[in-house]
Amino acid sequence: MLLAVGFFLFGLWELTIQQTGWGFTAVEDPLASGLVTAVVGASVFGIFVRWWTGRPLPFRALLTDERKGDRKIVVRLAIGILILHTAYPYGIQSVGIGAIVTMSAVGAACLNGSNLWKTWRYRKELPNRVLWVAALNLVLRLFAFAGVMVINKPWAGLEHVTNEKLYGLGCGILGAWSFWNYLRCMYDVAKEEKLRTLAVADLVAVPFTALGVGGMSFLIGGGYSELSLKVLGLGSVAGVLSFALPTVMGVWLSNKISSSVSGLLYLFDSLIGCLVGLGGAALGWLPAVQAPDVWVWRGMAMVLVAAFIGWIWPIPILKRSGGRLIVEGGNQSA
Repeated sequence: MLLAVGFFLFGLWELTIQQTGWGFTAVEDPLASGLVTAVVGASVFGIFVRWWTGRPLPFRALLTDERKGDRKIVVRLAIGILILHTAYPYGIQSVGIGAIVTMSAVGAACLNGSNLWKTWRYRKELPNRVLWVAALNLVLRLFAFAGVMVINKPWAGLEHVTNEKLYGLGCGILGAWSFWNYLRCMYDVAKEEKLRTLAVADLVAVPFTALGVGGMSFLIGGGYSELSLKVLGLGSVAGVLSFALPTVMGVWLSNKISSSVSGLLYLFDSLIGCLVGLGGAALGWLPAVQAPDVWVWRGMAMVLVAAFIGWIWPIPILKRSGGRLIVEGGNQSA
């Protein structure tokens, strides 16, 4: 029990470091900050992995047929990282760190969600208890989505919707997929290869992030034109705190806990993000938009309530054995 509590507290500490790092990207231009964060974070993480493992990064090995599965994971991770460093910082600055992180938490809530379809597909072979739990999880996911709607209040002031708000909403949706993709890929890589595979994905994503920043700058402005010594400094700090260090901590933690528990833990991103935004705005370190209003807190509570109930009653695992459908509980894959 004490060990489980220790892992939980370690995970919260990781998220606190990460959200504090993202707060540094909310001070200056988000695209410029995101670019610096990506370059510095990937470089620091790659150097650390090379030193820690004493082995070169597996760029060539990932091109072989034996590592075809890992190569696909690298591509998926690189796409997620591209989103994280081009869309996520802009979302934080435009709609606030608490709101954008809570939207992204829906991605963690949907981890293992495809098992709902499996339950529906084999519903005639399953006991009522299993069907009830599956229905409950579907309702919980809809409830979590309603929480996101509460945060963004799409029914209020529709005539005053700005491009900035629309971009921020889109960034939140992309962030949700990015976090789901990251957690899913984390558990699809062999334990002994996680660090090295993630390091390759991070470095592969850097040139595409540079291109993405250039493309996004035409849509929303900023980017390369906003690079300055201050942006370089803040982005470098963010690269270490929001990228390199949390990745190392997250890989270690993923080898200790299941994907279901990990998905639950990452839903605390929203709570910690709101607290970081509130504290930063109160101290004058972050813009006032980072301070969550009452609607953000309500929506965040809805997402977290859904997560806790879903953790208590997870979607059962369905397995075929000898022509029979076996129902288990817990750590199923998405």
